[in-house]
Amino acid sequence: MKNFTLFLIIPCFSFAQYDTIFSSSGKIAASIKEIGESSIKYTYPNEDLLNNMNKNVIRKIVFKSGRVQTFSNTTSYRTLKSGKDYENVTITQVSDEIKGLYKIGEASSKAKGTTALASIEKVKERAVRKLKIQAAMQGANIVYATQFQTTDNIPGESGAVHKEPQPTMTTISGVAYSSELPNYDEFKQVIGTRKLFTAIEFLDFKNTFNLLDPFGGNTDIDFKSINRNVEISSIEEESGLIIVQAKIDKESNQRFRLIYYNNEEFTLGFKTDKGIYNYRIKISN
Repeated sequence: MKNFTLFLIIPCFSFAQYDTIFSSSGKIAASIKEIGESSIKYTYPNEDLLNNMNKNVIRKIVFKSGRVQTFSNTTSYRTLKSGKDYENVTITQVSDEIKGLYKIGEASSKAKGTTALASIEKVKERAVRKLKIQAAMQGANIVYATQFQTTDNIPGESGAVHKEPQPTMTTISGVAYSSELPNYDEFKQVIGTRKLFTAIEFLDFKNTFNLLDPFGGNTDIDFKSINRNVEISSIEEESGLIIVQAKIDKESNQRFRLIYYNNEEFTLGFKTDKGIYNYRIKISN
């Protein structure tokens, strides 16, 4: 009986010899070697190779002694369920704030004043709103702006050659990142063996030049309630992103990226040269 009890205790004692890192992508058993200003250094169990992890993606560390150290991220990252949560997107021009995050894709926005007297701040607001919507529709909650430029209205010139005054314009371009990617194994577990689902909402954001909207005034997502059959044929992980092949009634595209999921629903998104699109799909009956 004593030997049997000892056998049960040994695995627990062995596990307790390691620190546990809780990051945005899960938890890791490791030995912490150093906590620096912007990153930590650690080794995996039974390995000597030194690894680095940026503190931006670390929530807390539980040391083998039992002490817990929490980390306050420079940026307060917020969850996105679909493009409708665009207000949760942060725009930054500080490169340190995107270290350790996951690159999703490019993002750019342009807005012009409808007249030469248009408010600079109003034009900026429209450009920022459009950029946030673009990012949210792709499942990104932070944009690193590499260009953020506003030109004030330029008055016309008098003389032999007359030029019309130019309206205010704001141009923003950058890279969209996510602080946390959907977990492949967890998503598979949530949906189980099911292949058939129901799409309950369709979101559409046109982000290309439109002759009907020459000043880039489109800053709204079109969304509507729907009831369409969804049939998933495969789920694959590609470079950390979850790609879902599926047929959705009335939809020609069949390749989507998983944006978000919980126990009740998930969101699929895709992008074309005409715009960005989201489908909210119900899991439970």
